[in-house]
Amino acid sequence: MQRILPYAFHGLDYLYEPPLARLYNLIPSYQTQKLGEGFLNQTSQVYTSLLQSIAEQDKEFLKQILEPKLFHATSHCMDLLEGQQLKLQYVEQDQQQNEEKQEEEEEEEEGQQPQQQFSIFSKKLQKDQGKNETYHIYQENDYKCNIDIKGIFGVKINRNENEKTPFFQIPALPVTPRNYYVNLKNPFSLYENQILVANILIYTSKKLIAVDQEGKLVHGNYDNNKFQYHKIRLESYIPNFNWIVTDIDDYLKGNPYY
Repeated sequence: MQRILPYAFHGLDYLYEPPLARLYNLIPSYQTQKLGEGFLNQTSQVYTSLLQSIAEQDKEFLKQILEPKLFHATSHCMDLLEGQQLKLQYVEQDQQQNEEKQEEEEEEEEGQQPQQQFSIFSKKLQKDQGKNETYHIYQENDYKCNIDIKGIFGVKINRNENEKTPFFQIPALPVTPRNYYVNLKNPFSLYENQILVANILIYTSKKLIAVDQEGKLVHGNYDNNKFQYHKIRLESYIPNFNWIVTDIDDYLKGNPYY
Protein backbone atom coordinates (compact mmCIF):
# COMPACT_ATOMS: atom_id res chain seq x y z
CA MET A 1 0.00 0.00 0.00
CA GLN A 2 1.34 3.41 -0.95
CA ARG A 3 2.36 5.61 1.95
CA ILE A 4 0.64 8.97 2.28
CA LEU A 5 3.28 10.37 4.63
CA PRO A 6 6.94 9.53 5.34
CA TYR A 7 5.74 8.55 8.81
CA ALA A 8 4.17 5.06 8.74
CA PHE A 9 0.85 5.33 10.59
CA HIS A 10 0.81 1.65 11.53
CA GLY A 11 4.53 1.28 12.18
CA LEU A 12 7.15 -1.01 10.69
CA ASP A 13 6.66 -4.30 12.48
CA TYR A 14 8.91 -6.17 10.07
CA LEU A 15 11.94 -4.34 11.47
CA TYR A 16 11.93 -6.34 14.66
CA GLU A 17 11.21 -9.82 13.45
CA PRO A 18 14.03 -11.62 15.31
CA PRO A 19 15.93 -12.88 12.20
CA LEU A 20 15.83 -9.44 10.58
CA ALA A 21 16.68 -7.55 13.74
CA ARG A 22 19.98 -9.40 14.02
CA LEU A 23 20.91 -8.29 10.51
CA TYR A 24 20.99 -4.68 11.70
CA ASN A 25 24.26 -5.44 13.48
CA LEU A 26 23.31 -3.47 16.59
CA ILE A 27 26.38 -2.27 18.43
CA PRO A 28 27.11 -3.50 21.98
CA SER A 29 26.05 -1.24 24.83
CA TYR A 30 29.62 -0.64 25.98
CA GLN A 31 30.32 1.02 22.62
CA THR A 32 27.08 2.97 22.65
CA GLN A 33 27.94 4.43 26.04
CA LYS A 34 30.72 6.38 24.35
CA LEU A 35 27.97 8.55 22.85
CA GLY A 36 26.86 9.44 26.36
CA GLU A 37 23.52 9.18 28.13
CA GLY A 38 22.66 12.65 26.87
CA PHE A 39 22.62 11.39 23.29
CA LEU A 40 20.35 8.47 24.12
CA ASN A 41 18.01 10.73 26.06
CA GLN A 42 17.87 13.24 23.22
CA THR A 43 16.78 10.63 20.68
CA SER A 44 13.45 10.50 22.52
CA GLN A 45 13.21 14.29 22.48
CA VAL A 46 14.09 14.43 18.78
CA TYR A 47 11.44 11.85 17.90
CA THR A 48 8.77 13.59 19.99
CA SER A 49 9.60 17.01 18.51
CA LEU A 50 9.54 15.55 15.01
CA LEU A 51 6.04 14.08 15.39
CA GLN A 52 4.67 17.16 17.13
CA SER A 53 6.05 19.45 14.42
CA ILE A 54 4.45 17.37 11.67
CA ALA A 55 1.12 17.39 13.52
CA GLU A 56 1.34 21.17 14.04
CA GLN A 57 2.32 21.78 10.39
CA ASP A 58 5.40 23.64 11.65
CA LYS A 59 7.26 23.71 8.36
CA GLU A 60 9.75 26.32 9.53
CA PHE A 61 11.03 24.01 12.24
CA LEU A 62 10.87 20.94 10.01
CA LYS A 63 12.97 22.73 7.40
CA GLN A 64 15.69 23.15 10.02
CA ILE A 65 15.81 19.52 11.15
CA LEU A 66 15.03 17.60 7.94
CA GLU A 67 17.40 16.97 5.04
CA PRO A 68 16.07 19.01 2.06
CA LYS A 69 14.94 15.99 0.04
CA LEU A 70 13.09 14.56 3.05
CA PHE A 71 11.63 17.97 3.90
CA HIS A 72 10.25 18.35 0.37
CA ALA A 73 8.62 14.90 0.54
CA THR A 74 7.19 15.54 4.01
CA SER A 75 5.88 19.01 3.14
CA HIS A 76 4.29 17.73 -0.07
CA CYS A 77 2.51 14.89 1.76
CA MET A 78 1.29 17.27 4.46
CA ASP A 79 -0.21 19.50 1.77
CA LEU A 80 -1.95 16.51 0.18
CA LEU A 81 -3.48 15.50 3.52
CA GLU A 82 -4.66 19.06 4.07
CA GLY A 83 -6.19 19.04 0.60
CA GLN A 84 -8.13 15.92 1.62
CA GLN A 85 -9.37 17.88 4.67
CA LEU A 86 -7.54 15.55 7.03
CA LYS A 87 -5.89 16.77 10.20
CA LEU A 88 -2.84 15.22 11.83
CA GLN A 89 -2.80 14.72 15.60
CA TYR A 90 -0.03 13.70 17.98
CA VAL A 91 -0.96 10.98 20.48
CA GLU A 92 0.98 9.87 23.56
CA GLN A 93 0.36 8.26 26.92
CA ASP A 94 -1.07 10.33 29.74
CA GLN A 95 1.91 12.00 31.42
CA GLN A 96 0.68 11.50 34.99
CA GLN A 97 -0.12 7.85 34.34
CA ASN A 98 3.28 7.45 32.70
CA GLU A 99 5.12 8.92 35.68
CA GLU A 100 3.20 6.77 38.18
CA LYS A 101 3.97 3.64 36.15
CA GLN A 102 7.64 4.60 36.00
CA GLU A 103 7.80 5.05 39.79
CA GLU A 104 6.14 1.67 40.35
CA GLU A 105 8.62 -0.07 38.04
CA GLU A 106 11.60 1.60 39.70
CA GLU A 107 10.36 0.61 43.18
CA GLU A 108 9.83 -2.97 42.01
CA GLU A 109 13.33 -3.16 40.53
CA GLU A 110 14.90 -1.71 43.68
CA GLY A 111 13.06 -4.30 45.77
CA GLN A 112 14.26 -7.17 43.63
CA GLN A 113 17.90 -6.09 43.39
CA PRO A 114 18.73 -3.68 46.25
CA GLN A 115 22.48 -3.84 45.53
CA GLN A 116 22.15 -2.29 42.08
CA GLN A 117 21.32 1.22 41.01
CA PHE A 118 18.90 1.34 38.10
CA SER A 119 18.53 4.10 35.54
CA ILE A 120 16.07 4.05 32.66
CA PHE A 121 18.51 6.23 30.75
CA SER A 122 21.38 3.75 30.50
CA LYS A 123 20.17 0.18 30.48
CA LYS A 124 22.66 -2.31 29.17
CA LEU A 125 22.04 -4.29 26.04
CA GLN A 126 21.03 -7.79 27.11
CA LYS A 127 19.89 -10.87 25.27
CA ASP A 128 16.16 -11.36 25.45
CA GLN A 129 14.74 -14.42 27.12
CA GLY A 130 11.77 -14.79 24.77
CA LYS A 131 11.66 -15.48 21.06
CA ASN A 132 9.66 -12.38 20.17
CA GLU A 133 11.27 -9.86 22.51
CA THR A 134 13.75 -7.28 21.29
CA TYR A 135 16.95 -5.79 22.62
CA HIS A 136 16.93 -2.18 23.74
CA ILE A 137 19.84 -0.08 24.92
CA TYR A 138 17.65 2.80 26.08
CA GLN A 139 14.19 2.69 27.62
CA GLU A 140 11.44 4.95 28.86
CA ASN A 141 7.92 3.83 29.67
CA ASP A 142 6.61 4.88 26.26
CA TYR A 143 9.82 4.84 24.22
CA LYS A 144 12.49 2.19 23.67
CA CYS A 145 15.22 2.12 21.07
CA ASN A 146 18.24 0.44 19.56
CA ILE A 147 20.94 2.39 17.76
CA ASP A 148 23.04 1.31 14.80
CA ILE A 149 26.05 3.56 14.18
CA LYS A 150 28.24 3.84 11.10
CA GLY A 151 30.56 6.31 9.40
CA ILE A 152 30.22 7.84 5.94
CA PHE A 153 33.12 9.56 4.20
CA GLY A 154 33.28 11.71 1.07
CA VAL A 155 29.69 12.89 0.51
CA LYS A 156 27.48 15.64 1.91
CA ILE A 157 24.34 15.32 4.02
CA ASN A 158 22.37 17.57 1.67
CA ARG A 159 21.70 15.13 -1.17
CA ASN A 160 21.22 17.97 -3.64
CA GLU A 161 24.88 18.94 -3.21
CA ASN A 162 25.98 15.48 -4.39
CA GLU A 163 24.15 15.67 -7.72
CA LYS A 164 26.17 15.61 -10.94
CA THR A 165 29.27 14.56 -9.00
CA PRO A 166 30.92 11.27 -10.05
CA PHE A 167 31.52 8.96 -7.08
CA PHE A 168 33.18 5.61 -6.62
CA GLN A 169 31.76 3.77 -3.61
CA ILE A 170 33.76 1.47 -1.35
CA PRO A 171 31.09 -0.38 0.67
CA ALA A 172 31.45 -1.15 4.36
CA LEU A 173 32.89 -4.46 5.49
CA PRO A 174 31.36 -6.45 8.38
CA VAL A 175 34.39 -5.71 10.56
CA THR A 176 34.33 -1.95 9.94
CA PRO A 177 30.98 -0.09 9.61
CA ARG A 178 32.35 2.63 7.34
CA ASN A 179 31.33 3.57 3.80
CA TYR A 180 33.64 5.55 1.53
CA TYR A 181 32.49 7.63 -1.43
CA VAL A 182 35.47 8.72 -3.49
CA ASN A 183 34.79 11.94 -5.38
CA LEU A 184 36.57 11.46 -8.70
CA LYS A 185 36.90 15.24 -9.08
CA ASN A 186 38.01 15.87 -5.50
CA PRO A 187 39.45 12.82 -3.69
CA PHE A 188 40.24 14.99 -0.65
CA SER A 189 36.50 15.15 0.11
CA LEU A 190 37.06 11.90 2.04
CA TYR A 191 38.70 14.03 4.70
CA GLU A 192 36.59 17.15 4.24
CA ASN A 193 33.21 15.41 4.58
CA GLN A 194 32.99 12.96 7.47
CA ILE A 195 29.51 11.97 8.60
CA LEU A 196 28.28 9.96 11.56
CA VAL A 197 25.03 8.10 10.83
CA ALA A 198 22.72 6.89 13.60
CA ASN A 199 19.84 4.62 12.64
CA ILE A 200 17.41 4.79 15.57
CA LEU A 201 15.15 1.74 15.73
CA ILE A 202 12.23 2.70 17.96
CA TYR A 203 9.47 0.86 19.84
CA THR A 204 7.02 3.46 21.13
CA SER A 205 3.42 4.37 21.86
CA LYS A 206 4.03 7.95 20.71
CA LYS A 207 2.37 8.29 17.34
CA LEU A 208 0.58 10.33 14.70
CA ILE A 209 -2.98 9.80 13.53
CA ALA A 210 -5.08 11.47 10.84
CA VAL A 211 -8.71 12.42 11.44
CA ASP A 212 -11.39 13.99 9.25
CA GLN A 213 -13.30 17.20 9.92
CA GLU A 214 -15.67 15.37 12.25
CA GLY A 215 -12.81 13.93 14.28
CA LYS A 216 -13.27 10.42 12.89
CA LEU A 217 -10.11 8.35 12.69
CA VAL A 218 -8.95 7.81 9.10
CA HIS A 219 -5.31 6.72 9.43
CA GLY A 220 -3.42 5.26 12.37
CA ASN A 221 -4.34 3.82 15.75
CA TYR A 222 -5.76 6.06 18.47
CA ASP A 223 -4.87 3.64 21.29
CA ASN A 224 -2.15 5.51 23.20
CA ASN A 225 -1.10 2.30 24.96
CA LYS A 226 -0.39 0.39 21.76
CA PHE A 227 3.30 0.28 20.86
CA GLN A 228 4.58 0.38 17.28
CA TYR A 229 7.98 0.02 15.64
CA HIS A 230 9.45 3.03 13.84
CA LYS A 231 12.79 4.15 12.52
CA ILE A 232 14.54 7.46 11.97
CA ARG A 233 17.94 8.11 10.44
CA LEU A 234 20.07 10.90 11.91
CA GLU A 235 23.23 12.28 10.36
CA SER A 236 25.79 14.82 11.49
CA TYR A 237 29.16 16.08 10.36
CA ILE A 238 31.95 15.43 12.83
CA PRO A 239 33.44 16.66 15.06
CA ASN A 240 30.87 19.51 15.28
CA PHE A 241 27.61 17.68 15.90
CA ASN A 242 24.40 19.12 14.48
CA TRP A 243 22.00 16.24 13.87
CA ILE A 244 19.75 16.24 10.80
CA VAL A 245 16.91 13.76 10.16
CA THR A 246 17.52 12.19 6.74
CA ASP A 247 14.84 9.47 6.63
CA ILE A 248 11.67 8.49 8.49
CA ASP A 249 10.41 4.90 8.53
CA ASP A 250 12.53 4.05 5.46
CA TYR A 251 10.30 6.27 3.29
CA LEU A 252 13.26 7.27 1.11
CA LYS A 253 14.92 3.84 1.36
CA GLY A 254 17.71 5.33 3.45
CA ASN A 255 17.83 8.47 1.29
CA PRO A 256 20.75 7.56 -1.04
CA TYR A 257 23.50 10.14 -1.31
CA TYR A 258 23.41 10.36 -5.10
